[in-house]
Amino acid sequence: GLGLFDILFHGQRRSIVHNGRIHAQIAFQHLGIGVMLGVVQVDQNIHIGECLRQNVDACPEQPETNIPATGVGIINRLAAVVILIGDGQCDGDSFIPLFFCKFGSGGEDCLPAALNTGADAVYLGVTAFSARKNAKNFTFEQLDEALYQCRLSGVKVYVAMNTLIFDDELDEAVKTARILYEKGIDSLIVQDMGFVRRLKKEVPDLTLHASTQMTVTSASGAEFARKQGFERVVLAREMSLGEIEQVVRNVDIETEVFVHGALCVCVSGQCLMSAMYGGRSGNRGMCAQPCRLDFSCEGRHNVLSLKDLSIIEHLRELDRIGVTSAKIEGRMKRPEYVAAAVTPCREALSGNTPNLEQLRS
Repeated sequence: GLGLFDILFHGQRRSIVHNGRIHAQIAFQHLGIGVMLGVVQVDQNIHIGECLRQNVDACPEQPETNIPATGVGIINRLAAVVILIGDGQCDGDSFIPLFFCKFGSGGEDCLPAALNTGADAVYLGVTAFSARKNAKNFTFEQLDEALYQCRLSGVKVYVAMNTLIFDDELDEAVKTARILYEKGIDSLIVQDMGFVRRLKKEVPDLTLHASTQMTVTSASGAEFARKQGFERVVLAREMSLGEIEQVVRNVDIETEVFVHGALCVCVSGQCLMSAMYGGRSGNRGMCAQPCRLDFSCEGRHNVLSLKDLSIIEHLRELDRIGVTSAKIEGRMKRPEYVAAAVTPCREALSGNTPNLEQLRS
């Protein structure tokens, strides 16, 4: 049973989660030279080789294989020793909430901060078609490592390809989406409906989330997204609690709400200011943020530059009305910001009073 974890190990624990179910409880301890000893209580249907990986510089390059249930396996420069115990009926102490806390990872430097502070999912961009083109986005190689690290922690990975896409770019965009699907991402965040139509034909099993750039502000908009094949809609940031509740109650679609981060002065997804000022469109991932300039009115300064959105103290209300996911904007932030933002969200969801002082500083 899981008591063996407490007897043998004081190292790290991880849950392997798929579709909301704990497939494995893992406790592991480093034994030096980069090898770790792992005790696993596991569902027999999951491949341990997909769950346990640890960098070992001394290991030779090997084809990717599955580690057997008991024994030693090597995956590319990665090794683990695994001992199988139990029958897969995991009643461990890991909390797998129905209400997810999701963070935007600004790059591989920020990812550990999100994983270590309790994010249930991360969203990130690859080098093309991301609405944060100037962020520290992921190469395919970096994404591979990010996916493995997230799987170890039971964290989902959503990739944003949420720019508007020109006709002559569609083939490349679909090719990129297919690669991401084959790598095993959990969903793709998109806004371009021409792109969506191609994906439904050519990568039909890829899960799609409707980006906030689609300006979904009502139940009718959410119903349209559902009929187009989206499984989740990221609601516009301008919506009130009552408007969000109307969507949740009347449309059979998952909902996601921004709860902290930068806030545009314009309606979500509809700003043309950067495009008009300097030819850098926000809907092409190149917003120059001209609204942050010192526009003045009647003696007031920076009148177009809004303060950050923050409704962390109201997360339990969103949970109560049935919102699926709380989203933190932070794809161009430092690791310290990641930790400072995710931690109070986790505190709020646990029923405690979140400490926002570090975040304010």
